Amino acid sequence: MLESYQAEVIRKRKSARIFWFVVFCFATFLYFFFQGYYPDIRVGLRQILGTSGSTLTGSGNELIKSFWIINISVKKPSDASIVVSSGSFGNNEKRMVPYGIYDASISRAGYVTDDFSFSIDRDIPYYISAVSLIPVPRYAPYNTGITTMSRISDTTYIAPTQSGMLILDETFSWSRMASGTHTPIGEGYFLSGTTLYTYNSEENSWERKNWSGSTAYIKNCDNSLSVKNTLLTCKNKESVLTEWGKTLTGITQIGRGYLQKWDKLLVGESMEIVTLTGTIERESPFFIEHDGIWYATSSGNLIPLSYSRGKKLVGTIRTWLDTIEYAEYTSNLLISLGKKWDKKMISLMNLQTEKNRLIDIGWTEFEEVRILWVDGNIFIKTRNAIFFVYNDSHDIEWVVDGRIIGFSRYGAIYETKGEIWRALWNELPN
Repeated sequence: MLESYQAEVIRKRKSARIFWFVVFCFATFLYFFFQGYYPDIRVGLRQILGTSGSTLTGSGNELIKSFWIINISVKKPSDASIVVSSGSFGNNEKRMVPYGIYDASISRAGYVTDDFSFSIDRDIPYYISAVSLIPVPRYAPYNTGITTMSRISDTTYIAPTQSGMLILDETFSWSRMASGTHTPIGEGYFLSGTTLYTYNSEENSWERKNWSGSTAYIKNCDNSLSVKNTLLTCKNKESVLTEWGKTLTGITQIGRGYLQKWDKLLVGESMEIVTLTGTIERESPFFIEHDGIWYATSSGNLIPLSYSRGKKLVGTIRTWLDTIEYAEYTSNLLISLGKKWDKKMISLMNLQTEKNRLIDIGWTEFEEVRILWVDGNIFIKTRNAIFFVYNDSHDIEWVVDGRIIGFSRYGAIYETKGEIWRALWNELPN
């Protein structure tokens, strides 16, 4: 009986050893799996016995390899060709890959090819992207007699001609004629004498704008009247008139969501007063708001205003540029236009991941800037150029070189060498 008891103890000890060995193996496997490694079972016995000094990452005949995920989804066109590091890749395919730097290309006939690169590492162990290609722009003379136009909504434009006012869509195709010859003054507002009008594209009619105090304000303005950020402004007088009839004088700068009066900033619809305490703040070429905090610009940095530091601990945002001439925060991306090493550059910074791209754009001037997102791609218009950047690309694609007359999500009207042309990059029907 004693012998059988000892045999049972030995059997249980062996079982326990096997159990804990299996637990140790699975724990080791799970540890490496969640660290991004897996055993390469395709390695043969001879390769295992012959392996010496191998690392955990890389390629070749290694026993343990690293892996993470690449997932590239092409929304438009869905039949585009995807190549990643010289190998074909399926649309919306999810593939395990080792750490490394990858070159990718998405192409299809009739579309601008998207070439880009990305890295898979411990900090960002995956790459997930949704892409839409832009059709190759189509160019043709625009013989309509139009030399200027105004945007009256996101999808509608109006242009004066000898025959009258033409209403245009996003491809700048003529849709109908509007009566009258009102003068555009910005943001869909028009002037006739001392009366303000807007155009109702649904009713195809002019509507008088009731703007308190506008008649007297217009009479006192010397041919420098415009509407900017829903404010009636007279540049020569350095003043603005709000829609509720309040006149503000001494205005030195009108920006997106703010007015500057030398040492004060009026922000938001409530015109909250922010005192500008230092020289950098007072002489900032423009201000920008992000996450409820206002920043001044200095060299290539965005510096939080003094009052912001008391509300929330924030630091300086560095764009890698030497100087900033224009900046806009949109869709979680800080888009800054400026100079680096005396070259015109664009900084595209994701403020969540702090990933930044600097792109050389050559000669264009950063004036009359407007930024549009088209199918997840960034279109940038200046006074004399239009170009776009694919979502993860480090290159720009030039679309238009000339004086920009009109610009929409799908096209542009521009003047070059004394002639008016139209460029379109909208999807054509099948």
